[in-house]
Amino acid sequence: MHSSASHHRAVEDTESGSPAQTRVPNQSWLPALEYDKDLPPFAPIFMAFQFNYELLKQTLMSYKLAKVHNIIVLDNSLGRHAIGDVNTLKSTYGVAQVIEMPSSMYFTELQNLMAFMARQTHLPLYYWSHMDVMALPHSNRAEDAMGMRMSHCAEQAAINNASWGVIFNTNDYLSANKLEAFDSCGGYDTYGEHTMPFLTYCRGVVHVLRIHMTR
Repeated sequence: MHSSASHHRAVEDTESGSPAQTRVPNQSWLPALEYDKDLPPFAPIFMAFQFNYELLKQTLMSYKLAKVHNIIVLDNSLGRHAIGDVNTLKSTYGVAQVIEMPSSMYFTELQNLMAFMARQTHLPLYYWSHMDVMALPHSNRAEDAMGMRMSHCAEQAAINNASWGVIFNTNDYLSANKLEAFDSCGGYDTYGEHTMPFLTYCRGVVHVLRIHMTR
């Protein structure tokens, strides 16, 4: 495989107040989501692609081998590499859909866009994954497939704690996000990210803390 594989971070297949500024560009350009509700984890997995196309393909192949379906790639790259290779991504890497961003978007804007798309599709939850990770399946048994375990984890969370908001797996490499919880805190605060990009990580931390305070 490409030498950039060494830069991957491993995703273990284990279960694990003022209103925000939530600016997202006009969404009239967005296509309808394309995914199979009958394939695990039974909800879309958004993966924002920014750079290093070879790295993205390695991540996608690892998810395919771990039997994770319904990946939707958000092509936020300068060269629009994913949208230009959409047929290969679908046929070889099992991607459900590739959506081209109309302009370069910041992290918080992408997060709010993911929630918007889930909301428009009336989904109770959606998943988000980094594009530079590797899925590590534990066995070949169908019930142990990573997609099934992701779905089971979200189901158990709903049973054990109806007020759950986000489920993190291996830090934040892969997460399940409950739309109701996302909306309860107003989404990600996008204010100032274009002038202070070093605050991106802080925005994510603050978002989770705000969810925790509202649940």
